[in-house]
Amino acid sequence: MLFASLNFSDLTPKIDVAKIIDSVNTNLPIEIATDSSFSQKAQNFNAGQTIYVRVTTDNEGMDKHNLNVHDGNYNVLSTYQMNRSGNQFTVSFPAPAEAGTYSLEVNIESGGAVLNLVRTITVDGGGGGEAKVEVENKINSDNQIPGEASGSPASVPPSTLQAETEVQKPNVFSLVWSKIIGFFRNIF
Repeated sequence: MLFASLNFSDLTPKIDVAKIIDSVNTNLPIEIATDSSFSQKAQNFNAGQTIYVRVTTDNEGMDKHNLNVHDGNYNVLSTYQMNRSGNQFTVSFPAPAEAGTYSLEVNIESGGAVLNLVRTITVDGGGGGEAKVEVENKINSDNQIPGEASGSPASVPPSTLQAETEVQKPNVFSLVWSKIIGFFRNIF
């Protein structure tokens, strides 16, 4: 009887999970757009449409500064050399010709400092399937130096690039928060 009269509603956490998840992606130093000025950010493209990618980092990228395009099974379709300008690396390339979900993987390395980022895009609505990409965005950089932008394919063996990618479930963060919030909602 005593517990029935208590009000536990003030103990329920007021957490906006969607806002937390969105803030995780917006804090990444990678931008994807339909224009070279990056005023039109996008994740959905038409086949053959030019995709512009910009990464802001203090990593010099002296050892590597590539962007890999992966298909839905995380096979490398193409690799582009990124151009450096100041603390930004940029590249532009045509969207894949087939509808589907693709992953853009940025690898910037210099003297042991590593920046690996992955963002997912869709072409022509995604073709009804989801990517089987399982990656973790990693930043390990302390360096800063100048450079500039656009892109051309690089000849880097795909097996080497895939071996350097860290693997993890894509929405683990949101799944954990959903479970925690659901647990507390069931209690209170």
